[in-house]
Amino acid sequence: MGCNPNRHHVRAEQVSFLGEHMSRWTRGLEIATNIAVLAMCCLVGTLVIRSHFFPRNPLSSKGPTLGSQVNLPQAQWSGANQTIVLAINTECHFCSESAPFYQKLSKAALDKHDRVIAVLPQTISVAKEYLDAKQVAVDTVIQAPLNSVGVSATPTLILVDSMGRVTATWIGKLSENQQKDLLSQL
Repeated sequence: MGCNPNRHHVRAEQVSFLGEHMSRWTRGLEIATNIAVLAMCCLVGTLVIRSHFFPRNPLSSKGPTLGSQVNLPQAQWSGANQTIVLAINTECHFCSESAPFYQKLSKAALDKHDRVIAVLPQTISVAKEYLDAKQVAVDTVIQAPLNSVGVSATPTLILVDSMGRVTATWIGKLSENQQKDLLSQL
């Protein structure tokens, strides 16, 4: 039983062939993994950018139905031609970003003897502190679940007549044209 040099040569070639085959397979797997990681990074980045820098589409959320009665027993609708209901949340960054417009809106409404009511889900003391910090003057602050007034997204502004019926709504952070539209309806 001697040593057959050809037999070792065959095994060396088989090992070399398997090594090259495995090397190609691992390279392909590595490339596929890198592509999958890049795709996931792009997807996550897109979602973060969309949710942080672009407000929700106002059409995707529905506010109170035009002509419906606003369910706020504490509110006094009579005594003013119109009332603006600011349905906001202290934790909503669009609400905070809209504070300069709410200052202007509140002043315009008060100048025309219309009322401004702020409805927030937070306690009245927290809500008043928030409004004071944002320098938004309102006639009344009401603590209520926002869905009780038909609001599913903040901010929502509701224009209400002297009978407590909804005459117009605006949802989300308003564009300059939407702000002008609202101010023109006072």
